[in-house]
Amino acid sequence: MFTFKAPTELHWECNAAEKAVEILGSNGWNRVAIVADQGVLRSGVADQLLHELGAVEQQVFELDKTEPDIDFLDSVASEFRSLDPSVILGLGGGSAMDVAKGLSALLTNPGSAEDYQGFDLLPNPGVPLVMIPTTAGTGSEVTWTAVFTNRRTMRKLGINSRHILPRHALLDPDLTLSLPAAVTLSSGMDALSHAIEAYTARNGNAVARMMCLEAFRLLSTNLPQVLRQPKDRDARSSMQLGSTLAGWAIFNAGTGACHSVAYALGTHCGVPHGVAIAMLLPHVMRINEAKCPGLYAPLFDAVREDRDGTSAERSNELIGLIDDLLEAGGFTTRLVDFGVQEADLDFLTERGLELTSALSNNPADFGAADARPVLESVL
Repeated sequence: MFTFKAPTELHWECNAAEKAVEILGSNGWNRVAIVADQGVLRSGVADQLLHELGAVEQQVFELDKTEPDIDFLDSVASEFRSLDPSVILGLGGGSAMDVAKGLSALLTNPGSAEDYQGFDLLPNPGVPLVMIPTTAGTGSEVTWTAVFTNRRTMRKLGINSRHILPRHALLDPDLTLSLPAAVTLSSGMDALSHAIEAYTARNGNAVARMMCLEAFRLLSTNLPQVLRQPKDRDARSSMQLGSTLAGWAIFNAGTGACHSVAYALGTHCGVPHGVAIAMLLPHVMRINEAKCPGLYAPLFDAVREDRDGTSAERSNELIGLIDDLLEAGGFTTRLVDFGVQEADLDFLTERGLELTSALSNNPADFGAADARPVLESVL
């Protein structure tokens, strides 16, 4: 027996501006707080949306951080309390959507963001949320998690609550057409990691794994295409759908060791989450495969008609496919690019094992003897 949760209403290949106005009107939401990525606002991508919302009382917050912390969230919440919004709209990548979720939580619950980092700690429902992702990566538009760094404890943790689940997710591929190649690759690798880790998760279930297979197919086949042809609307649309399916999968099944180590790199080294995932993913997969031979074969079978070879051989070919995606995208980033030295690896190894919810969900035991070689590989 299992339970699968997917309460967010998904609108795929919609005109985000028109759909947002329709949703706000039908719900009587006439005061909107908008949290939007700085790059999205300055590129003009959001102009139509802001124009369509012109008749609605609104307050726009321009987000210029990629790794927001809880003190930052508290300060944003203080700016929006006077508006008393009836709905919050998150427009951008994962950070913008996480800040929107955090804002939703703090405007209806007392105290600081720090009080609610954990699982189901919010006593009151948050302000309703509408999410418009402009990347195909985090899947935050359909999850109950908003991730923030706590600078006092130096840990990166989520506010995880059913009270901040988005009501609507609007997937408009036109909003992703101008996405830079580096962001397309790193966010795409983040989405791929969700499909891979949720598929192999100890907490997985049949529906989550089914979504993972389709998400992996959509993402792995369309990511090379959008890197070659950034304006390919159909491929961008498929990437968005794949990312959202993978988001639903991690909401239900969780992630694994790759995310635990990646959180440490974001907190202590300033490595953007998608970049950290791209660096780590194939190395963590090789460790898991060595301990659980054939682990990734079903994912390989989802994208390849030629299924010759043992499950272990097909599984290793799948890891090679991830390597090929990174090479095709020109990904060469290493930890030294963020000032990390070999002397830092013991510390990062220890910190990379702190996200116990992800580590306990990994398909194989993953400890310091595994994390240290991974970090050495990406130094």
